[in-house]
Amino acid sequence: MRRRSIAPGARSRSGCRRSRHARTRCSISRDNSSGGVVPYFALFYDTVDDFASRRTPFRAAHLDLVRAAHARGEILLAGALADPVDRALLVFKTADRSVVDRFVEQDPYPNNGLVKRVEIRPWTVVVPSDETPR
Repeated sequence: MRRRSIAPGARSRSGCRRSRHARTRCSISRDNSSGGVVPYFALFYDTVDDFASRRTPFRAAHLDLVRAAHARGEILLAGALADPVDRALLVFKTADRSVVDRFVEQDPYPNNGLVKRVEIRPWTVVVPSDETPR
């Protein structure tokens, strides 16, 4: 896995962009083991220490964005990790990395300095699979 810091407002070769207000790093990983397209992505946010108290002015817009992506079938699950609230995880069902990149670009949390680091990882889901009996 490569990690690279990018300048504020700049876009890396992978398409990650950093807002002027957030200290965001993107971590890029490709699934070379199967050679195939991974139809899921995990988006991790490492949040600032005072995230719970600072998110209030941006929370409604963030949740609207999450709910809209969920309604389109792009997000399966989303939420902050608890005890401590220092990370968040959003699971996307898409083989198109740009869907996740666009979400991050529009999300008020990283764009208003509430996220220290962004990590987007392809996720190979084994269970359940299409072949798994229900």
